[in-house]
Amino acid sequence: MTIKYSIITPIYNAERYVKEFINHVITFTTEFKNIEWIIVDDGSTDNTFKLLKHAFTSAKNNKAVSCFRLNQNNGPGIARNKAIENAKGEWLLFVDADDQLELSGFEQLNTYISRYTGVDIVSYSWSLNNKKQYKIKSDRVSITKIKNEMLADYISLKMDGSVIFSAIKRSLISKHNIKFAAGFHEDADFLFKCYWYAKKIQLFDEIVYIKNSRENSIVNSTSYKHILGFIRAYEEIKFFLDSNNLLTTFKHELSEGAISIIATRIKGVHLLKKCSFEEVKQILSELKLFYKEHISDCFRLNNTQYHKLSHYLINMEPLKNKDQLLEFFDKTQNIASSLWSCKDLEDSLFLAPDQIRACCKRFFVSNELKGDVVLINNITQNVSVQDIKQAKQRLKTSLNDGSKTDCDGCPYLEFKHWQKENLERIKYLSLEQHSVCNLRCIYCDDKYYGGKKSSYDVKKTLTSKEGLKYLQGCQTIVWGGGEPSLGKDFDYLLPELINNSPTTTQRLLSNSVKFSTSIAKALHKTNVKLVTSIDAGTEKTFTNVRGKNKLNDVLLNLAQYAKVNSGNITIKYILREDNSSIVEITSFINKLISQPILRGCSYQISCDFKYDILSTKLISAAVLLYGFLISNNYSTVFYDDLLRARLAKINQNDLAAVEKHLELHGFDKFLASPSMKQDLIIWGIGWQTKYLLENSLYFNENKVAFFVVDEEYFTCNEYKGIPVYTPERILHSNLPILISASQGYEKIRKRLSLYNIPEERLFKKAIL
Repeated sequence: MTIKYSIITPIYNAERYVKEFINHVITFTTEFKNIEWIIVDDGSTDNTFKLLKHAFTSAKNNKAVSCFRLNQNNGPGIARNKAIENAKGEWLLFVDADDQLELSGFEQLNTYISRYTGVDIVSYSWSLNNKKQYKIKSDRVSITKIKNEMLADYISLKMDGSVIFSAIKRSLISKHNIKFAAGFHEDADFLFKCYWYAKKIQLFDEIVYIKNSRENSIVNSTSYKHILGFIRAYEEIKFFLDSNNLLTTFKHELSEGAISIIATRIKGVHLLKKCSFEEVKQILSELKLFYKEHISDCFRLNNTQYHKLSHYLINMEPLKNKDQLLEFFDKTQNIASSLWSCKDLEDSLFLAPDQIRACCKRFFVSNELKGDVVLINNITQNVSVQDIKQAKQRLKTSLNDGSKTDCDGCPYLEFKHWQKENLERIKYLSLEQHSVCNLRCIYCDDKYYGGKKSSYDVKKTLTSKEGLKYLQGCQTIVWGGGEPSLGKDFDYLLPELINNSPTTTQRLLSNSVKFSTSIAKALHKTNVKLVTSIDAGTEKTFTNVRGKNKLNDVLLNLAQYAKVNSGNITIKYILREDNSSIVEITSFINKLISQPILRGCSYQISCDFKYDILSTKLISAAVLLYGFLISNNYSTVFYDDLLRARLAKINQNDLAAVEKHLELHGFDKFLASPSMKQDLIIWGIGWQTKYLLENSLYFNENKVAFFVVDEEYFTCNEYKGIPVYTPERILHSNLPILISASQGYEKIRKRLSLYNIPEERLFKKAIL
C-alpha cells in the first residue's frame, strides 16, 4: 500500500508518559493503513527507547512504526531531520510525544487533502486536551492572506511558529533541502522557509491536533538556552531574507519581530521565576544586546504592550540584588497583564440594520469625526454569537499588535487588565436594528433614519440557545436605532427579553411622538427606563431640530408615561447652537413646569456629537440648563459622557469667557468656580471621575477628600492616590458630595437615604 502520511515524533526522556504515547500510536496505525509513524529517540538517558522497541517489536502493526535512536541529545530538530530522511509518505505531520492527533479530525484532513491538488501546506486547528471542545487557531486570518502579507505577519511574530499544526508536502522539503537546526525553537525558521517556498497554502479549520500542557515541556520552560534558540531562529530568517535581497522590504516587520521576541520572553514572569537570579540577569542582558543589534535608533516604540515591555527592559538598570529582581517581576507582570481595550469593546454590543458595532462613541482625530466602530459590516445573512465573539477578539488583537484600527485616537481606550471572560458575555446590548422613524432630527446620523430594516434575524440571534446564554448577566439592554416602538418585533421582543432577563435594565430610547401601550405596560417594571430627547423649549425650534411640530404631543405622552412611573423616565436635552439661547432654555423649563408630574423624572444634558469644540454660548447653556433644573427642584440632573468629554477640552480662557457670560446675565451662581475653594467627596470612580480629575479646571484649585463606592463595587483602597471608602464614611465628614456618574446618577442619589445621608449634602453647582 502507498504510504500517504509520514507522522514524525522526536522523543527524549519520556519514560513517564511513553506508554500513553505508545497506545496512541498503535490505535492510530491500526485505524489508518496509509500512514507510517517514525519515532526518533534524541539520546534519552532513561528507558524511553527500550520501552519503544519492546512495544513495536511485539506489536502486530510494527511495520507501520519505525524507531531510530541518536547517540546524543541535540534537540528535537535533529531528530526530525533523521525521520525526514527515512520518510516515505507524500505528506509529513509532526507530533510531539506528549500530544495526540485527533482521530476524526485526521480523517477529515485526509478527505480534505484528497480533494485539492497543487497544495504544499495545510494548516489546521488544534485544542487543549482538557478543553477539546474549543478550537484554537490564532493565525487563521494570516494563513489566508496573500503570500507577502502572510510572511510579513510571520516575521512580525503574529503567527504560530510551531510546525506541529501543519501537514507539509515531503517533496517541498526535499526539493529545497529545508532542515531543522539543533537546539530550541528550531521549527520557527524551518516553518518560515516552508511558507516561503510553498506555492499554495490551505487552511483546514478543524481540530486535528490535541495538545497537552506538560509542566516541563519546551513551551512551558525558559532558560538562557531557550533565548539563544529564539535569537538563532530570528537571525536565520533575517539572513535568509538578506540572501534574497529582501531586508528592506521586511525592515519594519523584522523590527516588530525582534520586539515580540523580547516581550514574549520577559512577559512570562512565572517561567522566569523558575530560573536562578544569575540566569535571569544573563537572559535580560542577552535580550538587551539583541535589541541593540537588531532595532535601529530611528525605530519608534509605540504604546502597545510588547513595545512597553521592550521599552522597560532597555531602560532599566542592570539587576544588582533580589529586591530589584522582584521589582522587575512586579513591573513586568503589571504591563504583561494589561491590554488596550475599552469598556464598550469588553462589555457592549450594538446591533445596527446591516452591521454589528463595538461602540456608539464619537470622537475627533485631526478634525475628522471617528467612532461607531464596526465589528461586522454589510451583513446579508444571519449572524451567530460565535461570529460576534470572533469579531471582537480580532479587533482587540489588532488594537494590541500595532495594526491600524478605527479605534485609533479614541479617548476611551485604556491600557489595563481586562478579564479574559469579558468577550464571552455582554453587559450592555443596544438594539438599533432598524432606522424606521417618525421624526427627522437635524443631528441624527443617516444610519438611524431612512426606513432601513434589519438584514439579519435579530430575534433569532438573541432568543437562540446560544444567544440567551450570551445575554445571561446582561445588565442593560438599550432600544434605539430609529423609533424602537415602530420595529416589527418590538411588541414581541420587549416582553420576551424582559421575561428572559428579569434583572436586566431595559432602556427605551423613544421620541414619544407615538404613545406605546407596550412601553406604558413595561414601565410598571422597576427595571424598565424610558429616555426621550426634547432639545427645545418652543414649537419652532422643536420643528427645526426634530423635524416635525410635535413638542406638545411629546410632552403629553411623557406625562402619560410618568403617571405609570416618573422615576424611570429620563428627559434629555441635546445642546446645539440653534437651541441653546436663554430664551429657549427658559421656555423649556416653563414647559416642564406646566406638567408637574415630570418633576419626578431624571434630566440628562448632552450636546451634538458632531461638535468637537464647544462655543462659549454652548458651555454657558450647559451651566444654565443645569442650574435652572436644580434651582426648580428637579433633583436628578447630570451631564452625560459625551458632554463631559467635550467639556474636558475647555482651557482657562474658555472658562473665563463662560464666567463673564454667566455673570453678565446674572447666572454665575450656577457655576462651580475653581476660585470658590471647596473640597469635595466624590461618589464613583468610573470614567466620568477619571475625566473630571484629569481635565476639569475646578480640581486644579480644589481637591478630593476621598472617594466613595458601594461595597459591591469596592475593588481598591485608593484611586489616583486618594482613599476610597464605602458610603458610611460620608457620615464622618461635612464636605459636599459630588455624584460622578451619568446613567448611574439616579441610582446613586436614591441610595443616599439608605445610608441616612441627607440630600442637602449633594454638591449642586455645575463643574466644568
